[in-house]
Amino acid sequence: MWKFEYLSKILAVIILPVILLYYFLWNDVKVLGTQLLTDEIRKPIPLIVHFIVGQIDQKTETHYFKHTTPFGIINYLTFLAARRNLRPKKFFVHFYEEPNTFWWNITKQDREINFSLIKTRLVENIFGHPVYHHSHRSDILRLEILLKYGGIYLDTDVLTFRSFNSLMNLSDVVMGYQNDKEGIIGSSVILSKKNTAFLRRIYDAYQSYDYTCWACHATAVPGKLAQMYPQEVVVLPMNAFFLPRWSEANRFFGSNDYNFTSNFASHLWNTQTNDYLSKLTPDIILNGNFTLARMLRKALGNDTFHILKSLLTDKS
Repeated sequence: MWKFEYLSKILAVIILPVILLYYFLWNDVKVLGTQLLTDEIRKPIPLIVHFIVGQIDQKTETHYFKHTTPFGIINYLTFLAARRNLRPKKFFVHFYEEPNTFWWNITKQDREINFSLIKTRLVENIFGHPVYHHSHRSDILRLEILLKYGGIYLDTDVLTFRSFNSLMNLSDVVMGYQNDKEGIIGSSVILSKKNTAFLRRIYDAYQSYDYTCWACHATAVPGKLAQMYPQEVVVLPMNAFFLPRWSEANRFFGSNDYNFTSNFASHLWNTQTNDYLSKLTPDIILNGNFTLARMLRKALGNDTFHILKSLLTDKS
């Protein structure tokens, strides 16, 4: 009998603390898990800027769409504006073939811009569908990049005017209307946490990809998904990123009447405006009486173009 009592006491001494420890630790683990989940939800979109360059065309198919354009002065200026106005903690430029132009070399050597190069794969197919055009490769890569890293994706012809900090806590994903009447959402600017459900839905929709449809998956699909899953994305008005609209691209050069004070950035529609963008010089920007010249002076300040003018004079 005494052995049973003795054994019971030993078990009580050993087992009871274990049970109590398990109980309290389990509750602490549950609380910690809930706290970690809450903290993750509360985290803002990471302040990482992403650009994509050097996505080549397959020559047999380029006749379907616009050809890629060389990395030029406007791309240098959009990179510089992103660095100054967004103040990212990390600045990544993703490429398959590195550009080899005068302005690319200037951009790489600019210590203020100070970006990191990341080599990408060549996107040749998605879900078994062939991908031929550089724009479609970029459409797919930007989703993969944001799903992996999160951050701010910008097309290389997007000029930023001011900080995006007020946008970084709005939702897991923030985009902007390209055409609000038709529910079309632009993908030239995307702010996103990593591995978001909304971007995953856009990516998975490429199972029905058709390379002959120019902007179906980049703009129309996000618009439809935003209507279906409004809790997963905040879509800003057109004037956040996409005014002047592509059909009014002549307003960048043909007039000086656009008020862009409400814009966070402006997509410059390179496919429509490259003939003008490629001819920009510091003098034209400093003295130009048209909307884009005013935008560039606002985004970067007059001193930038005086310094750039001196730099180009020294190199000539």
